[in-house]
Amino acid sequence: MFANDPTVVGFDLRNEPHTPAGNTYAEGATWGTGNPTTDIRLAYEQAGDAILAVDPDTLIFCEGISEYPDPSSSTGYDATWWGGDLQGVAQYPVVLSEPDHVVYSAHDYGPDLYEQSWFNSSTTPASLDAVWNLYWGYIYADDIAPIWVGEFGTDNTASDIESTTPGSQGQWFESLVAYLAANPWMGWTYWALNGEDAYDLLDSNYDPTPLSSLKQNLLETIQFPLPGAVNGAPPPTGSSAPVSCSAVYSLVNSWSDGFQAQIVLTNTGSSTISSWTLAWTFPRELLGERNRLYHLKPEDCPSGPNLPRTSSPTWRSHSAGRLKPAVTRTLGGG
Repeated sequence: MFANDPTVVGFDLRNEPHTPAGNTYAEGATWGTGNPTTDIRLAYEQAGDAILAVDPDTLIFCEGISEYPDPSSSTGYDATWWGGDLQGVAQYPVVLSEPDHVVYSAHDYGPDLYEQSWFNSSTTPASLDAVWNLYWGYIYADDIAPIWVGEFGTDNTASDIESTTPGSQGQWFESLVAYLAANPWMGWTYWALNGEDAYDLLDSNYDPTPLSSLKQNLLETIQFPLPGAVNGAPPPTGSSAPVSCSAVYSLVNSWSDGFQAQIVLTNTGSSTISSWTLAWTFPRELLGERNRLYHLKPEDCPSGPNLPRTSSPTWRSHSAGRLKPAVTRTLGGG
């Protein structure tokens, strides 16, 4: 039905998986347990592969759960928003037939919806950052996979949009927008556009003028045109955002019959580089010494008699392969 529809970029497979009140973790939505009746990761893999078999170009959005085992917690579990806990991805990632199609999605809200333990008189923007990093931000920071904040929102009261009061709705919303601004390649969608919702952007008549200019202005700080897009239209076939990259070779160490070197690859452009190939030439007298380039996998070099080379391994396309703007990769070294 939606295959090859340019207005459909992906499928969010399950809204806010969670453990219902009164149930144990094992009875609710789990992650990485291997239980086919509760492990949402397994469901994502099965459903995702079925969708990709029909529409191989689409994205598969995988939301988090509501709690995850934590031996240091008094309850044995960390608990957060429904769909907001993606800690399990670190050990148990979603593995699809097409690995580049996984997008992890988290939902996050403020204390007006529920007074989570991290909303208190000691709450700071830094402590909120730590909460987001724990549950889902690390996926972006460690370049594991794309992350999408699928839901967040607040009402139109000025103090609930911006505030310095610790633990307040305004502090949470302003801090989350700042967090997204500091991590600009995180995706996000605001809840909600329609005027029938308490967190509405528009009124019930859907007037194009936002109800709160303060909230709209704040959200505009994390809006920008996507590379190659023209007023929402799909980019022309074959077009791409400009890419720029630098490679710096340096000698790390040397001894009488060998040496140790490294190459630092940096994305100096404004768009993510999805794949790359780095090639270099050594003098003939150094041929056969490639094993002295420490930390380079044998399968990565060389590919010819006079041309050692390494390429981003396809099986790690979300870690070693992808280079976000300003991100570096060091090859070799000590």
